[in-house]
Amino acid sequence: MKFILPLLSAVIALPAQLADAAAVNVTSRALCTTPSSDVTTTNFVANLRRLYNPTLTDHFLTTDGIAEAQYTFDKGYNSDGDPTTTPYLSTSGLVFFNNVPGTVALFRLYNSATSTHLFTADTSVLSSALASGYAYEGLPYRHIVGYVYVTGGCAGAVPLYWAHNDALSDNYYTVFANNYNAYIANGWTGKGIMAWIYPPV
Repeated sequence: MKFILPLLSAVIALPAQLADAAAVNVTSRALCTTPSSDVTTTNFVANLRRLYNPTLTDHFLTTDGIAEAQYTFDKGYNSDGDPTTTPYLSTSGLVFFNNVPGTVALFRLYNSATSTHLFTADTSVLSSALASGYAYEGLPYRHIVGYVYVTGGCAGAVPLYWAHNDALSDNYYTVFANNYNAYIANGWTGKGIMAWIYPPV
């Protein structure tokens, strides 16, 4: 059973506080084949939206408008944007629709025993999760949320951070370094960079 902890202390993050991908030390570079001028067009990318259910203490990511509506109206989830100002709203960033060269699948998993969603592009995390109570969620291929880079180096890409809370059995994802650090300061475990995506526009 999850225990609802007191709300996090105020988390302040402005668009200017987006982490600089170039500032993160990585040893390998993703293959960037999509022109940076095209990554913000709907032909290439989808909005990765973050929702939250305060009763289940569960964060949920989706690029699917139907799934977003279902979780919002039928399952008690609310939009959970980083800043509270437009144009960010509930959009955590942009991910690719298709498996363009240099990207890997971002998988959606669910643990029914703990009412917990987990999102990962790391095959070792995926294998461990599937062996410990998680299962793919969604119809065939719907368990793939989108496609992301696993290393930095592509122009304009920023880290998607992952934090975990054992007591809440919850996973939180953000491109805002200040928000990530604030969650850690409030008892969450920092899992580091889960993937590289494009910031919200």
